[in-house]
Amino acid sequence: MMNENGWRGCGRAALYLSGVSFAALALSSSPASAQTAQVPNEEIESPAKSTDVIVVTASRIQRDGFDAPTPTTVLDSSELDTMAQASIADAVNTIPAFQPSRTPSTNTLNAVSAGANFLDLRGIGPNRTLVLLDGRRVAPTTDTNLVDANLFPSALVKRVEVVTGGASAAWGSDAVAGVANFILDSEFEGIKGQAQFGRSWESDGDEYKVAAAYGGSFAGGRGHILLGGEIYDNAGILKQSSRDWGRKKWQLIGNPAYTPTNGEPLRVISQNVNQSLTTYGGLIVSGPLRGTQFGPGGAPTQFQYGAISSIFQIGGDGLNLGQDVAIYQPNDRQNLFGRITFDVSDRTTIFAEAGYARSHSDNAIFPAWNFGNILVRDDNAYLPESIRQAMAANNVTSFAMGRINRDFGAISSDNTAETERSVVGARGEFGGDWSWDVYYQHGKTTNKVSLYNNPIVANLRLATDAVVNPVNGQIVCRSTLTEPDNGCVPINLFGPNAATGSPALDYVLGAAQTQYNLGQHVVAANIQAPPIALWAGDMIIAAGVEYREESVSSVADQLSLTNSFLTGNFQEIEGSRNIKEGYLEAVIPLVRDVPFFELLELNLAGRVTDYSTSGSVFTWKVGLSHQVSDDLRFRGTYSRDIRAPNLNELFNPASTTFATIFDPFQNSSVTIQQIQRGNTALQPEKGTTWTVGAIYEPSWLDGFRVSLDYFDIDLQGAISLLGIQDTIDRCFDGNVALCEFLNRDSSGTLTSIVRTNFNLAARSTAGFDIEAAYELPLSKISKGLGGTLGFQVYGSHVRKLVFDDGTVAIDRAGSLSAGTQGIPEWRWTGSATYKSGPFTGSVQARYISGGKYDATWGPLDINDNSIPSVTYVNLYAAYDIVRSEGDRSLTVFASVDNVFDRDPPIVASSFFAPLASNPALYDFQGRFVSVGARFKF
Repeated sequence: MMNENGWRGCGRAALYLSGVSFAALALSSSPASAQTAQVPNEEIESPAKSTDVIVVTASRIQRDGFDAPTPTTVLDSSELDTMAQASIADAVNTIPAFQPSRTPSTNTLNAVSAGANFLDLRGIGPNRTLVLLDGRRVAPTTDTNLVDANLFPSALVKRVEVVTGGASAAWGSDAVAGVANFILDSEFEGIKGQAQFGRSWESDGDEYKVAAAYGGSFAGGRGHILLGGEIYDNAGILKQSSRDWGRKKWQLIGNPAYTPTNGEPLRVISQNVNQSLTTYGGLIVSGPLRGTQFGPGGAPTQFQYGAISSIFQIGGDGLNLGQDVAIYQPNDRQNLFGRITFDVSDRTTIFAEAGYARSHSDNAIFPAWNFGNILVRDDNAYLPESIRQAMAANNVTSFAMGRINRDFGAISSDNTAETERSVVGARGEFGGDWSWDVYYQHGKTTNKVSLYNNPIVANLRLATDAVVNPVNGQIVCRSTLTEPDNGCVPINLFGPNAATGSPALDYVLGAAQTQYNLGQHVVAANIQAPPIALWAGDMIIAAGVEYREESVSSVADQLSLTNSFLTGNFQEIEGSRNIKEGYLEAVIPLVRDVPFFELLELNLAGRVTDYSTSGSVFTWKVGLSHQVSDDLRFRGTYSRDIRAPNLNELFNPASTTFATIFDPFQNSSVTIQQIQRGNTALQPEKGTTWTVGAIYEPSWLDGFRVSLDYFDIDLQGAISLLGIQDTIDRCFDGNVALCEFLNRDSSGTLTSIVRTNFNLAARSTAGFDIEAAYELPLSKISKGLGGTLGFQVYGSHVRKLVFDDGTVAIDRAGSLSAGTQGIPEWRWTGSATYKSGPFTGSVQARYISGGKYDATWGPLDINDNSIPSVTYVNLYAAYDIVRSEGDRSLTVFASVDNVFDRDPPIVASSFFAPLASNPALYDFQGRFVSVGARFKF
């Protein structure tokens, strides 16, 4: 649903598109299914003549028919169509090598990046996957240098190439796990568009998308213009309890029956877990009146306790905050893109492009909470008289109360990110087929975040302490008796809806607000030498330089700066850096046309990068491509890759979030603040990556292709924060140095843990990827059969995923709970597609292997450490109502995701507002139906 801000955003975007476009790029025709690196990235047609020159994302070399040694997976437009995803990033995330760890379904409790979709290769963090648009960096959407892939113009995307190996020598920092390069249909001619609507089988999650594109030539074919835009709206799924599996109150908690000697497990996964210290109307948690809760109208009743484990209990009365947590964030977004190119001569093309994207999400997170420290005195003006008398009878003057303040309205995040990007440049040829390009790029992102309905802690404390003014008999705040002008408005908290509509809400609630401003300037130049004849063929060399400036600044409200809110409390950040880079790459033929060596090529690349914050670093790559025969090719690479610290890791003064952890000192769960700080002394991470693989295309089976690639990534000096649970566990186990990061109150209760970035960690992962494709014309089986049947399979096996924080190394392969940052050992995505005349039908299956909550836990750590495997089946069908030789078409389509409505496996969380499963791995929406139409003319 488009709101007023959405239309203003579109208007601003339209005005912003004053400049547009790129040198006349002719994209090569690609097969209907995804493939490995043999599919080219772009064929670049020079202004002078068509040359069929190819740029492969795994390399900076432009060359006819070059097969890069680094594995590259390609999703072309036809395969993206059959997935029928309203978000192109969701389609990319179906590749098993990706771990969809930051998406609209995983960010439901995240205020700053609400609605965004960040790509994460290999599960080692989205900040280690470089995202490009037509081979160039784009302005990040967060100060952690992440790019929201949802914001690319989907109507113009021709292909997505994913380099599943280290590529820093070719493309620079952040390409440790690989590169995702979104390639636009730069030579598109005509008008095309798409309209799509989707809804879950539970009649929620309504999703709308409208996208359109135009391309045309002018000035006798010397110029070309390209325009594209998209409007998207998703209403979200606002309550976990809307799903039957989400209503069962699953949670991971400390075992109420555990003692160190009784053989019971330390933790249990249980249904019907409620909070033991809170109700919606208030619960007395201490003293002789403990267990008294306040019902409608403040009427006291007895609270029924279950089996208590700290702030949680199994059974009994109470509530589970996870019931009202959204499982898919509402999000609306708009984007516009334009590009214009012009051949100023037969050998030179100039271009300009501009883009604007806006993403907005307004999401209720959960209500304000208080786990038992609301102080109520016996003279409270709203206190039920029966409780006042009971206090007097028991000779107590105060008690502590816990309450979930649902009548305040949920603490909600309103997040709007706007990204603008413009590029101007030129490309061409000179001399003996030397080619060159140069460009300047400017990008900026403004991210406005508001956490509203957020209690101001001091004001709430004063408002709660309400008394009767002895002078006039009016109910006032106690503080007003001594400070008549302090503005305090008393509030009644006795009963589930006691504060609904109260004028005190304007006094006790506010909005924590911040605005991040990110800036990026890039100047780059690239050159490629003409082929140099050697003994086995032509050697090609490419080189380039780049200068990049990045900056961040933010402003925050004064209450946040003084940590006055219950949550949020944004702090201001400011910092900048510049990066100077130069690279050189060569492809050298070594052997050609001898037995078993149809062609052996060596690929060498080196890059020097100088950071103003940390000095210089050298990255390199050595690759071999061995074409044994027309049927068989081997490939391999060995590389040094880097990731530089992002602006947040460098300059963040402090940010605060909440977490629920288990305190082994107290044998109880506790909700604490985690305080994260930046570190300007950070150095770039350094990774060593090697891949080896083979591609087999048998001549005896036309249309079949299979590849197998092994990968091994070893990242040293990884920038990392020690996990908060690990911090306290290791302090408990005797690592005294870590105990100084723990803060406790006078009673010994843990209140916060301080976390700071260091180059102290290591990450390593290894495994292999499998891809296979087969296209079979059914006429080969029988001349009476028509149509084509195509099969596509992607598989990824993770042999290890080791997180080493400098003290302990833990293999997280097969650990599937959200808190472990683990990854399934096996994932498969397979599809079968039938095409005959105007009809296309496809079935896709996605398999996720089973695993454990935490692979490091033994039988006494948890009652059930197993998580089952799951398979999701999706269907797609399309019919061409119009299809003409002039490339005019009108196609209607429909898709059903999760046809069998599979529930996610239960992977319970320990957080105080828990999700019942892991949204990074499993489908929370259930069966989802989409219908739409595409046209082109």
